[in-house]
Amino acid sequence: MKTNRTYFTKYIDSIQDALKPYISNVKFVKEGGLTWVIECERKAINRFDESNENKEVNVKHLFDDFWTYIKIEFKKMDETYIPHLSVSFFYNSVDFGELHQICRAEWDGYTDSNVHEQPHWHITSNLPIERLIKDLTQDCDLDFVEDILQSSPRVEKAHFSMCHSLDGGNGYDITDCKVAKKWISFLMAHAIRELEYITEKKRKSFIS
Repeated sequence: MKTNRTYFTKYIDSIQDALKPYISNVKFVKEGGLTWVIECERKAINRFDESNENKEVNVKHLFDDFWTYIKIEFKKMDETYIPHLSVSFFYNSVDFGELHQICRAEWDGYTDSNVHEQPHWHITSNLPIERLIKDLTQDCDLDFVEDILQSSPRVEKAHFSMCHSLDGGNGYDITDCKVAKKWISFLMAHAIRELEYITEKKRKSFIS
């Protein structure tokens, strides 16, 4: 059974080692209970969970205007502890001086695949735009704006499946330190490559 502190330490160290090529001076600190978060350089508002939308989270600089928030949580299931991994990506909006969450990758260690596909992506880039629209129209009698926002599919609630290792693997066990390390490494490499791609596309659009 994976219940001892040695396992927790080994697991966190594995994730930390996997992040070193992508994040400078990476370190995890205990947030409380059996939850560890990346040591922060800055705070940001996690806008994903509307029931607790003003909760501040720890973010670490990734590159350029992109930042990341990473959480490792161990939850007790039956007689063992199952890790849950969460990696959020934020964009530093120069125009508004805020960090906006654009997406989040998660791997919840549920054994029941009917809960949600594991691992998966949450796409949350629509939320700051919706918040801005609401702020700009809150003093106006524009009910149709709220109707439009409410009628749109809540894409941030969806769990978009991803491959376990992002390199064609399947059937892996997230409780395995080696598996978690490999997944985080592939995840960061893939995410950074795509974020660099859209940044370059945006730069070229301004030039043209």
